[in-house]
Amino acid sequence: ASQEVFAVEDFVKKRYQIQSSGFTRGYVLLGGESGSSHRREVKEGFSYGKEWPIKVDRSFDNELQGFNVWPKPEENFSFSTKFILNNLFEELALISKTLVRLISLSLNLESETALDDDISEGDTISLLRLFHYFGKAENEELFRFCKYIDQFQQIKSDDKTSTLYDRCTGSSPHSDWGMITLVGIGADDSGLEFSFNDTWYKVSPPSIWSYKKEELIVVNFGDYLSVATNYAFRSPLHRVVIGDSDRYSYVYFFYPNFDARLKATTSEGSENLSLLKKQDLEDLGSS
Repeated sequence: ASQEVFAVEDFVKKRYQIQSSGFTRGYVLLGGESGSSHRREVKEGFSYGKEWPIKVDRSFDNELQGFNVWPKPEENFSFSTKFILNNLFEELALISKTLVRLISLSLNLESETALDDDISEGDTISLLRLFHYFGKAENEELFRFCKYIDQFQQIKSDDKTSTLYDRCTGSSPHSDWGMITLVGIGADDSGLEFSFNDTWYKVSPPSIWSYKKEELIVVNFGDYLSVATNYAFRSPLHRVVIGDSDRYSYVYFFYPNFDARLKATTSEGSENLSLLKKQDLEDLGSS
């Protein structure tokens, strides 16, 4: 299904490209986003959320809810692909909610539903993003894109000896701000890496799994969950590097409720950062 999403013509991708930095639905064009000032991300993406029944008079609770943007069947985007992707979204939402309950149990909270108030409507603003990472050995387009950046964009680099591909990447180092992130990876090299003690480590399926050629899901904890649990679960720095061949992946960003709140960080201690206690609006003060 992911390959069909990106097999449409370029003019179709431009027609349905993301128009907002908040409500993100549609295509991310090649090089259309980057989390780094001295690297460009050689990937394209497609972002969608919960599928809402289309009604002319429908109103939404917040600006992160809304209708998805889909290419039409006559633009070589089939109904079956849309059906598969919507089912995938719902299944990943269910997995995420189950994981949050397991986290509640692991922290010896009162019940497995202790965090439910923070995620009851989280799936309504969550995002599923499909990515196509371009491989450096198979795409002249990638090389031309990196060369253009190198010559005309004047990308800053602290390492003057860095190669052309060092200044291009799949996804720049970052952490995820939400509750949980589910990353679908194949049996081969995913390009996903995590940082620990200033060293980058590849995320690859166990060797016993590789022969099956089946997909795995990597669970990543977000910043919100990290703070909510007083850092019992850490939000790691991670990135995606360029591989020799093209890769396809999906990333499900499971968010807390739109109106969920954390107390402001103070010098009084980490107990002020916990979502595991009820909070009132007046507790937030001017922060």
